[in-house]
Amino acid sequence: MLDNIINTLLRLQDNQEIDSIKVNVEGLTSIEGTSALNEKLALSRATALRDYIAGKTGLDIQHISAGVDRSSWAQFRRLVADDSFEYRDEVLRIIDSPESEDARERQIVGLHGGRVLQYLQKDILPKLRGASVVTIYI
Repeated sequence: MLDNIINTLLRLQDNQEIDSIKVNVEGLTSIEGTSALNEKLALSRATALRDYIAGKTGLDIQHISAGVDRSSWAQFRRLVADDSFEYRDEVLRIIDSPESEDARERQIVGLHGGRVLQYLQKDILPKLRGASVVTIYI
């Protein structure tokens, strides 16, 4: 996937009809950990990817922004809703509650003696770890 992004950017740079290329990189995290820690981790991932893209393509780093995608809980909710595990409805109620992200995470961690968390860590949360979103503007 990353090779495809680099190759696309290299092809766009070679296209004489394109005046300007801008890239936006947004880091993601799973819901595990505090929101402050996750924001820091997501920004670190985005910055590392931004620097990698700049190094591989020669794009000016000023044309590549790095930020944080704050939709981890929304993506987590979609993954939980699409699954059919035993405690899905309970987890969805917690996700949809007005509690803070940190409070919702604590509730999920303690749910059914940790059995729910074990399932989530094995089957759902890995899909959110280490991800980034890259958008190219021409």
